[in-house]
Amino acid sequence: GIPLIDRQHKEYINRLNALLKVSEETGGFERKKLQDSLNFLSSYAIEHFEAEETLMKYAGYQHMPEHLERHDYFREKIDEIFRVSEESGFEPATIQILKELTCDWFLNHIKTFDAALGKFLKDKEAQHPGK
Repeated sequence: GIPLIDRQHKEYINRLNALLKVSEETGGFERKKLQDSLNFLSSYAIEHFEAEETLMKYAGYQHMPEHLERHDYFREKIDEIFRVSEESGFEPATIQILKELTCDWFLNHIKTFDAALGKFLKDKEAQHPGK
């Protein structure tokens, strides 16, 4: 993989595991923990996606438009969760969307889109060492 992206993925997974552990220990998500999680996910998405998008642009990644669509989807869902949680709190449906986004969607994104990007960048580096 790409060291910067790999470090960011590990940090995300560590934070997610900590959140899930708190959820199991308390028998459910606490409002403060959920808000902290949303804040982290929002800032993480900005930092991580910007790093990936910069790499894609610099490397001329041919699948950048599709990858950007997936990033935009994540950003939109996080914004939606923020909006709904501010209006009505953390209802079970909101928590379910958050779990699906943080677990299923993101881990699948790492395994598919980010893995393909990593392979492309590694292959490009192998073809043009030092560039």
